[in-house]
This record gives sequence, structure tokens and C-alpha cells, in this order.
Amino acid sequence: MGDAVNQDFAERYGPWAIVTGGSEGVGVSWARALTERGVKVVLVARRPDPLEQTAGWLRERGAEVRTLALDVTATDVVEQLRTVTDDIEIGLLVHNAGAVSRDQKWFLDEELSSIESVIALNVNASARLAYAYGKPMRERGHGGIVIISSLSGTAGQPLEAAYSASKAFGQVLCEALWNELKDHGVDVVSVPLGGTLTEKLKQSNLDIDMDAIPTADEIVDEAIEHLDDGPVYVPNASNRKFFETVSRMPRRDAAEKMARLAYRTHPIPAS
Repeated sequence: MGDAVNQDFAERYGPWAIVTGGSEGVGVSWARALTERGVKVVLVARRPDPLEQTAGWLRERGAEVRTLALDVTATDVVEQLRTVTDDIEIGLLVHNAGAVSRDQKWFLDEELSSIESVIALNVNASARLAYAYGKPMRERGHGGIVIISSLSGTAGQPLEAAYSASKAFGQVLCEALWNELKDHGVDVVSVPLGGTLTEKLKQSNLDIDMDAIPTADEIVDEAIEHLDDGPVYVPNASNRKFFETVSRMPRRDAAEKMARLAYRTHPIPAS
């Protein structure tokens, strides 16, 4: 990518970006891709050690990085973030933080606290962060909001009911904000992910073909070229086909398709 293209990108989405869940997996790939395009990053994640390791790696590559060890489900997430962002201009928000807990249980057998944590992460945090950082973007007339969603949110998926529902919220929020902000120069896009080859996925016991799954870098390198193709952009041709197919189905058919997928990849718990 040429210097002129990088400069255009940084002017549109910089000078700083926030990446939640920025210490590992897909978050690291977003941080890497953004800094390669001349954008400085504020990395946010719960665990300080991986966070600082990622920041150190990026700084060795010449990037300017700030970090904040923070659980974004906290009700004062914005107030805490402002301690490291009030003196800089945030031109891009990437809410990438993943699931707090995904035990693949029946909804009624989950701990209510786990359900509420997933909702706090994917619903409350999405709304709070978009509200706080979207307003200045609208006033400046440029910027971007990216909410990482999931193919699980395309239709209700059993064994991950709360996760599935909360990921659907992020997509619908992006669709609404895309309409509200497109005439103000602010790009909004939901990026639903399917299986993505990360260390965490490699260590899982899911019955899937790991060789057929795109890497985090491949997903992000495609998605970052489509920030202005909202309100929804699904990276990876196979995932995009799945999303489009399920989205066109009658809702009962879509829900049943999601159930077949869930029961094929996850062990069915006892009733």
C-alpha cells in the first residue's frame, strides 16, 4: 500500500483508533493493519500482560500505542477510556472484544450472571462506545465505527442463545447508525465473523476443519478495505455466502438452519 493511500486512510480514520479486545487474536490483526496505515492505536483489553506484549510488538514496528487494561463491560467504561483518550482525536472505533463466556449450554441452564455479562459486552458496551466516540466524529465530519459481529447473530442459534442475540444487536445498531451518520462523513459497518483461525480456536474442541478456516490477518486485511461498504460487510467469500443465504430465508427456516449448524459443531448437552 502506497504512502498516499496510507495518508488518505489516516486522514479519514485517524489520527488515533480504539481497538477493544486488542491484546490477542483478531484484535491484534486490527491493530497491526491500522498501524501499517499510519493510524495510532489505543489498545483496550482485560489482561495487562498480553496487552503490553502486543503493544511492545507494535512499538518495535514503529507504531505509537497507548494501552488501557479495562473490562469494557464496566458501567464506567467510557469514563475510564477518557483517561487515555481525552487529549487525542479518535477517528475510528473498533469494538472487537469477544465473548466473556461461551459454554455452549441450553439458555435455561446457563448462569444468569454469564448471560448478563455477554449482554453487557455486546449490547451495553457497543452502545456506550458508539455513543461516546460517534458524537465527535459527526461533529468533525469524518471517522468510522466498526462493530465486530458474528454469523451466530444472523439468526437465533441454540446453545449460544444470549451470544447470538447480543451479536445481532451490534449488526442492527450498525445498520441504524449507518443511515444516521452516512451524510455526516462517518462510516459505520458491522463485520460478522465466522470461524477465524486464532490460538483460542486452535485450542477448542470444536468439530471443524481448521485448515478451511481463514486466519485473523486474512479476515482483517479484507475487512479494512471495506470500511465504507456498510452497514454490513462479511469478510471471506464462504462466510459471505452463508450470511446472504440465511438472511434471505424465512425466519423459521433460518433458525432451524442455525440449529443444525450448532448441533453439528457442538456436543449437545443433556436436557
